[in-house]
Amino acid sequence: MGIYPLDTVVELNNREIGVVSEINHTDLEGPKLTGLFDFKYRRLKEPRVIDLTEEAVFLSNSCKSVLLVQETVAAYAETE
Repeated sequence: MGIYPLDTVVELNNREIGVVSEINHTDLEGPKLTGLFDFKYRRLKEPRVIDLTEEAVFLSNSCKSVLLVQETVAAYAETE
């Protein structure tokens, strides 16, 4: 298990929201994500793969961010 377990909802420093889709066992702080929402919290038409070892973004650790992510994902689930 990595620092961020599979299916963990995370926010990046650029405000995009994604879900951990693959753990990087050689770099536990660099999982692959499936990007779901853009920086304005709009759902992406097509999810995108975000490899934190290759992109110049990192995971946000803000408590405010975590609450906002939870609210956004809950709103997304209601529209499905």
